[in-house]
Amino acid sequence: MQNNREVRTESLATRFTHAEAATLRIAADSSGKPLREWIRDRLLAAARDPEHDNPIFVELVALRMLLNSVLENLSGGQLLSPAAFSGLVSQIGVRKRDAARTVLAEYAEACGLSTSPQVRNRSDQATA
Repeated sequence: MQNNREVRTESLATRFTHAEAATLRIAADSSGKPLREWIRDRLLAAARDPEHDNPIFVELVALRMLLNSVLENLSGGQLLSPAAFSGLVSQIGVRKRDAARTVLAEYAEACGLSTSPQVRNRSDQATA
């Protein structure tokens, strides 16, 4: 160990197109980090937290859930009281992250992409 840090001995390589490399360089430059350090940080963050919730996507799924629930009530001739609407919003707030994971897992499966067992398990729990 040097400076309380484990020595890095592994080197992994991958290839990028010129356009992809340029995109990576721009992102690294805007962060103020050297390209290799920026790539390393981003890859490790993604690997450690593959289920990281994109807040915009989660809120979009929550909005879809709210819209579907309200329209379902309206199409059945039912109006929601303010208290019922607040309760619905609260329920969606609790379920929206799992619902977003379920949507992502469904898209990944439809596209033939694999998802981590953790994502699949959480998605299975969200639909149960």
